[in-house]
Amino acid sequence: MYGLVNNGVRTFIVENHGEDVWNAICAKAGVDTQEFETMTAYDDALTYAMVGAVSETLDLPAESVLKVFGRYWVGFAQAPMTRRRVSCFAGN
Repeated sequence: MYGLVNNGVRTFIVENHGEDVWNAICAKAGVDTQEFETMTAYDDALTYAMVGAVSETLDLPAESVLKVFGRYWVGFAQAPMTRRRVSCFAGN
Protein backbone atom coordinates (compact mmCIF):
# COMPACT_ATOMS: atom_id res chain seq x y z
CA MET A 1 0.00 0.00 0.00
CA TYR A 2 1.36 3.43 -0.83
CA GLY A 3 2.20 5.83 1.97
CA LEU A 4 -0.49 8.16 0.64
CA VAL A 5 -3.13 5.70 1.90
CA ASN A 6 -1.45 5.28 5.27
CA ASN A 7 -1.15 9.06 5.64
CA GLY A 8 -4.85 9.28 4.79
CA VAL A 9 -5.65 6.94 7.68
CA ARG A 10 -3.41 8.97 9.98
CA THR A 11 -4.95 12.29 8.96
CA PHE A 12 -8.48 10.93 9.32
CA ILE A 13 -7.81 9.65 12.83
CA VAL A 14 -5.96 12.77 14.01
CA GLU A 15 -8.60 15.14 12.60
CA ASN A 16 -11.50 13.19 14.10
CA HIS A 17 -10.10 11.62 17.26
CA GLY A 18 -6.84 13.37 18.10
CA GLU A 19 -3.14 12.63 18.24
CA ASP A 20 -3.40 10.50 21.40
CA VAL A 21 -5.81 8.09 19.71
CA TRP A 22 -3.49 7.90 16.68
CA ASN A 23 -0.55 7.09 18.98
CA ALA A 24 -2.61 4.34 20.65
CA ILE A 25 -3.53 2.89 17.26
CA CYS A 26 0.11 2.88 16.17
CA ALA A 27 1.09 1.09 19.38
CA LYS A 28 -1.62 -1.57 18.90
CA ALA A 29 -0.72 -2.02 15.24
CA GLY A 30 3.01 -2.21 15.92
CA VAL A 31 3.61 0.77 13.65
CA ASP A 32 6.93 2.36 14.51
CA THR A 33 6.60 5.36 12.22
CA GLN A 34 4.15 8.21 12.55
CA GLU A 35 4.65 9.57 9.03
CA PHE A 36 4.73 7.76 5.71
CA GLU A 37 6.45 8.71 2.46
CA THR A 38 3.61 9.41 0.01
CA MET A 39 4.85 7.41 -2.97
CA THR A 40 6.69 4.68 -1.07
CA ALA A 41 5.10 1.22 -1.16
CA TYR A 42 4.63 -0.25 2.31
CA ASP A 43 3.77 -3.85 3.13
CA ASP A 44 0.00 -4.30 2.95
CA ALA A 45 0.18 -6.06 6.32
CA LEU A 46 1.03 -2.71 7.92
CA THR A 47 -2.14 -1.10 6.57
CA TYR A 48 -4.25 -4.11 7.57
CA ALA A 49 -2.77 -3.93 11.08
CA MET A 50 -3.66 -0.24 11.26
CA VAL A 51 -7.26 -0.93 10.17
CA GLY A 52 -7.48 -3.68 12.80
CA ALA A 53 -6.16 -1.34 15.47
CA VAL A 54 -8.59 1.41 14.43
CA SER A 55 -11.41 -1.11 14.59
CA GLU A 56 -10.39 -2.25 18.06
CA THR A 57 -9.69 1.24 19.40
CA LEU A 58 -12.92 2.79 18.12
CA ASP A 59 -14.96 -0.36 18.79
CA LEU A 60 -16.18 -0.56 15.20
CA PRO A 61 -16.23 -3.50 12.79
CA ALA A 62 -13.37 -3.32 10.27
CA GLU A 63 -15.94 -3.12 7.47
CA SER A 64 -17.38 0.06 9.01
CA VAL A 65 -13.91 1.53 9.44
CA LEU A 66 -13.19 0.94 5.74
CA LYS A 67 -16.52 2.44 4.64
CA VAL A 68 -16.07 5.58 6.74
CA PHE A 69 -12.47 5.95 5.60
CA GLY A 70 -13.53 5.44 1.97
CA ARG A 71 -15.86 8.43 2.22
CA TYR A 72 -13.11 10.50 3.82
CA TRP A 73 -10.54 9.32 1.25
CA VAL A 74 -12.36 10.92 -1.69
CA GLY A 75 -11.84 14.42 -0.30
CA PHE A 76 -8.40 13.65 1.12
CA ALA A 77 -7.03 12.34 -2.16
CA GLN A 78 -8.51 15.21 -4.18
CA ALA A 79 -7.24 17.98 -1.88
CA PRO A 80 -3.69 18.20 -3.31
CA MET A 81 -5.06 18.27 -6.87
CA THR A 82 -7.50 21.05 -5.95
CA ARG A 83 -4.73 23.07 -4.29
CA ARG A 84 -2.59 22.74 -7.44
CA ARG A 85 -5.49 23.96 -9.61
CA VAL A 86 -6.17 26.93 -7.34
CA SER A 87 -2.49 27.93 -7.19
CA CYS A 88 -2.29 27.65 -10.97
CA PHE A 89 -4.99 30.31 -11.33
CA ALA A 90 -3.91 32.46 -8.38
CA GLY A 91 -1.42 34.41 -10.45
CA ASN A 92 -3.98 35.37 -13.10
